[in-house]
Amino acid sequence: MWGLAFVLGGATTALGQVALPDIERDAPDWEADYRFAIQYQKGAAIDSGGSLEIMEYALGAWLEGPLSDSVQFHLDAAYVFTDYDFGPAAGCSNPMVSVCFTNNPWQDIQRLDVAPGTSLILTPALRLRLSFPLRWNSEGDADENGVTAGMLVQLQWKMSSRFTAGLGLGVTSELEEDVSVYPVFSLDWKMGPDVRLRTRGGPYQGGTLEWVWSPSDFFQAALSAGYERQRFRLANKGPNPDGIAEATSVPLLVGMKFRASRFNLVVEGGMAVSGDLRIEDHTGQLLAVSDYGSAGILRGYLALTF
Repeated sequence: MWGLAFVLGGATTALGQVALPDIERDAPDWEADYRFAIQYQKGAAIDSGGSLEIMEYALGAWLEGPLSDSVQFHLDAAYVFTDYDFGPAAGCSNPMVSVCFTNNPWQDIQRLDVAPGTSLILTPALRLRLSFPLRWNSEGDADENGVTAGMLVQLQWKMSSRFTAGLGLGVTSELEEDVSVYPVFSLDWKMGPDVRLRTRGGPYQGGTLEWVWSPSDFFQAALSAGYERQRFRLANKGPNPDGIAEATSVPLLVGMKFRASRFNLVVEGGMAVSGDLRIEDHTGQLLAVSDYGSAGILRGYLALTF
């Protein structure tokens, strides 16, 4: 199973600028779910010196339903609080402490995502999906803008009762970078009676490719590889005021899902590999970049559906 995870992980790294959203659910009636997630990433050594440990908390909600026989509305929203804990290094030759990734070049990052959208049901097998993701991602007390916005267009094709795929294009603004244009791919492939391969994510760059085994309605097991990218504005105080930071990694996870009535409980564990950190000034000029070592991950979330 870990061999498959590393194969998926390599493919996901190569396609890091791809968005991998879920296949849209059929919603003849209005549905909503609310979720709480928590993730801990164990401390790992930074190649240029120091270490990094991450704790993350998230609250989210999803709403979907029909506006007419041929039009569906969906809204995805989430608030994420991430605590980055940088450990000290033996020394640093650069007078800018933040460039050395030591002594907490950034700490508490807050993110707010809001993504309204609609789907046009062209035929029973074809639908055109439009999403308009808006993201605020910033450390406290930042004076400069930490907001990005974009649009995602995707055509989803249900080729059979066992195979649905979607292909499209996304465009989004970036913090102190040129506008990004990237492909969007979705998949839901029922490979056997209890096994499927699917994408999992939202209308943002990144996402997860997941192999799922469902022996019963109550229990699922999953093996997944993902790509995570966070780019955010730094605070207006310190050696790099209103600068930009970016953190990327590839999570390789094994998970279990327990489902009872309206409740879903998911527990996942594994490794974050190919970790990368960047620091830029307030205009987007690169100051430093460094890899960090593989780190253990423990993640869990609880979802309630209505």
